[in-house]
Amino acid sequence: MSDVLLAKKWEDEDPTGWWMSGKLDGVRALWRNGEFSSRGDNAFVCPDWFRKKMPAGCILDGEIWGGRGQFQKTVGIVKSSSRGPEWEFLTYMVFDCLQEGGANIENKSFEARMEAARRLCGVGGADAALMIVPMEPCRGKEHLAETLAEVEKRGGEGLMLRCPGSKYQHGRSKSLLKVKTFHDEEAIVVGHEGGSGRVAGMCGALLCETPDKRRFKVGSGLSDAQRRDPPGVNTVITYRYQELTAANIPRFPTLVGERTDLTWAQICATYEPPGPKKALALRKKHTILFDEVSTSA
Repeated sequence: MSDVLLAKKWEDEDPTGWWMSGKLDGVRALWRNGEFSSRGDNAFVCPDWFRKKMPAGCILDGEIWGGRGQFQKTVGIVKSSSRGPEWEFLTYMVFDCLQEGGANIENKSFEARMEAARRLCGVGGADAALMIVPMEPCRGKEHLAETLAEVEKRGGEGLMLRCPGSKYQHGRSKSLLKVKTFHDEEAIVVGHEGGSGRVAGMCGALLCETPDKRRFKVGSGLSDAQRRDPPGVNTVITYRYQELTAANIPRFPTLVGERTDLTWAQICATYEPPGPKKALALRKKHTILFDEVSTSA
């Protein structure tokens, strides 16, 4: 399994000076030895004409992207041998470089690695097959919040923060942080619950389990077609949720799609379970928004 750099969640650290970029809802892929491969070392079915547009003698880290909201279609394209023409709608978005000219550059600073990526990838354009992910320095938490709101307004997933001067670290690292209002995780389907009302006779919810054996239901996000023919038992899915309950159960989980580029064992190998929730004591006095604003004329 390719031990790529994986992000941790942003936990209110000062982002000043960190490199900020949009979080893409694409398929993570390494470009090396003339082919694209997943984190699980599975080769994607890439047509020759697309492959010839990639640089030689390097290892790039990025995502194969089909645009916002096109994750499931993108997965289908890269996994199919019969959908080569549809690669024209995909772009390899590069956000790191591990090797240039046959030389390993993982221990160089992030800025130096991105300079190498720019040399390899060129300028690109709106219809290019290869592009560098745009980034800019974050000016602080207010700037981060404003940018996050703008990205989500446009339908984006969130933001990524990269530590300036950092080396490429394999596995999960605090040098790469993801900033999101909602969170995405993977789970495995262990059963199905029947529907009622409008969806009677169809699947009402997927019964799911996390790598650390927490169980919950995913009833939102399924299309009628998926309710008639839901993801089967042992299918790996990606779900989105707002927050965790006191028992660390996802609140308002919604199906994003099936995850076919990684096996359950591969996901479990890099999984980090949430820590225990800190119990808060009851108290009489609280703060509330606008509590100092007078309502009198």
